Order: sequence, then structure tokens, then C-alpha cells
Amino acid sequence: MLLKPIAEPRIHSMTATVTGKAAMPALGSSRAPKTFEGNKEDIAEFLEQFKNCTEDSQLLDEDKVKFLFRYLGRQQKDIFKTFEGYNTGDWATFLVSIKEAFEGAFTEKKYTCQSIIQFARVHSAAQITTDVELRTYHRELQAIAHYLVKESVISDEEHSHYFWFGLHEAMCQAIEQMLAVTHPLHDRTKPYSHADIFTVGKYVFNINTFYNNPPEGLDVPAARLKLTTQGMVLSGEVPFWNIYWKMVEGSSSFYLQKIVDGYGRLWNVMECYGMLWKVMEPHGNLWKVMGGYGRSWKILEVFYI
Repeated sequence: MLLKPIAEPRIHSMTATVTGKAAMPALGSSRAPKTFEGNKEDIAEFLEQFKNCTEDSQLLDEDKVKFLFRYLGRQQKDIFKTFEGYNTGDWATFLVSIKEAFEGAFTEKKYTCQSIIQFARVHSAAQITTDVELRTYHRELQAIAHYLVKESVISDEEHSHYFWFGLHEAMCQAIEQMLAVTHPLHDRTKPYSHADIFTVGKYVFNINTFYNNPPEGLDVPAARLKLTTQGMVLSGEVPFWNIYWKMVEGSSSFYLQKIVDGYGRLWNVMECYGMLWKVMEPHGNLWKVMGGYGRSWKILEVFYI
């Protein structure tokens, strides 16, 4: 009897997700495109940012013309109203008209393999802490990788490899924890898909996560609204060390040991945020904390959450 292959589970949000018009970011918010004031050099990035917003919000094409005007400067609104497709709300026609008006701004830049290597080296040294930073990284690397894959300079698998190694080590560890659960049959001799990595990254930095939206009558804990760690402010975001504790909450001590040994030592993540000695000094050492309190995440929960 033939056995059907086991399908890899996917991540599903535990909270109701708002889509469509209501999900589009307000002008000036961190996720909104920067207001376009007419600079030809900015139009390509502006449209790319708008595209990302519409995809995340699942905005229908019939609403895109109207919502694009939300992010235009006052003078540009008058200009864009003259473009074909505006009166009918035809997004495809309207987009073509924009590109014709800014001819030359959409000429594809040529890249080499060294371009993506240098990009990955520079960005791997910096920690991403917000959804906006993650999307900027994704957009900039995708521009380079798309060209190189199209020109057969690199393969799609190599694209994913560079995407992974362009991320900070701490973020890679946090993301792999989740991918190991959602993709248990993944061949670990090959990189995870860049699309899957980006999906998990967005999940990690989702500012609409349920604990940032308390029920009526309750407020978001101050510690979650503004966590200052080693001089870095994480507003409304979940720091990576917190993910580790939540992932192992309720797990067996054997599984906890595997996480610590298998992913480059938990303290490396803590050290990135300047917390290692804060935990170790009052309790002797990390193993005493884990051994004496059962779950090291509980210690951090008391002190930092």
C-alpha cells in the first residue's frame, strides 16, 4: 500500500486578521509608503512600497487607485488625476500611465554576484528589530536577487541562501526555531525558501499580535510597549530572546536541552541584548537558573516581561 507523503504544516495566525481597506496603513504610519512629492528617483520605491502594503492588506485592484492618492503630496494628486485610468479606477491602466510619465525611472539596474555578497555582509552585522526594517531588507535584497536569478547568475536556491546569511545570527536562530516546527521534513542540507523565511519574519514582528491589542478595559503592559535593551528601543515588538522562552514553555527538559545545544547556545542571543550577566550574576550561572527554577524563561518573565 502506498503511503501519502505528509504535508508540511503552515503557520496560521491565532487572531482574526483584518484585510482590505481597513488594513491599509494610515498616512505617516511606520508601515505606510513615504509620501511621494514628485521626485523621479523615488517613484519606483514608492510604488514598490505601495505594492507591499496592498498585498499584505489584500486590497482589491478596484480600490488601489483611490488608496494610492492617500500617499501622494498635494501637488502630485492634481498631476496623477490626469493619468489614464484614474477616472475609471482601472489600476492596470493607471499603473502603466504612471510608468510612462516617469520614463527612465524603472530601468532595471544591473547587478553582479559581488553585489549580493556585499549586501549580505553589511546587513548580517545589523539586528533587525521592526517589521519596517524587515520589509526594507526584503525589498532591497529581492531587487538584487531577482536580477541575478533572471540572468542565471545565481539559482533560486542560492537566492534563499543569500537571504538567510544576510540576516543577523540572532534572528536566524529565532526564525529557525519556528521553521523547524512548521517544516519538520525540510532537508537541512539545503536553505529554507526565502519566501518562508520572510513569512516567519513577518509573523515574529507582527504589530497586530493579540497581546498588543488587549480586551476592553485593559491596557497593554508598559514593558511590552517600550522595551529598552542595550540602548535599543523595541516599541510594540517582541524581542528575540522572548521567542525562545515562549517556544519552550511547557516543553520537557530534554527538548529544552536540545534547543540550547542545537542552536548555538541560548546565551548568544541573550548576550546580543546585553542580558547575559544580568541573569547570570544574581544566580551563579545559567545552568543554576535552569536547574533551580525549571524553566529559564520564567526568570526572564519575572525580570523583563
